[in-house]
Amino acid sequence: MRLAPAAGLPAGGSGEVETQAQCVNETLRRLDVRLRFEVDKRSEDVRILVVDGGTGEVIRKVPPDYFLKAASAAADTSVARGLIMDENA
Repeated sequence: MRLAPAAGLPAGGSGEVETQAQCVNETLRRLDVRLRFEVDKRSEDVRILVVDGGTGEVIRKVPPDYFLKAASAAADTSVARGLIMDENA
């Protein structure tokens, strides 16, 4: 199965994307860092966890927790309205 290139990235015909992917993979291997994918239960968005290969500790989450909380709050129209408009004005 071949995936379509992400928006803004060149098509793989020139080999540039493959070369960049190999470079990233090699750097992650040398740093003993793993990537893990999960689906957020509330939003059903995919997030990436950057994990220390030696300890299993989550180093970073993409998107971060605060972003998912803000996106969830913005989806609630009453919360979003309060963030955007001052109803006392």
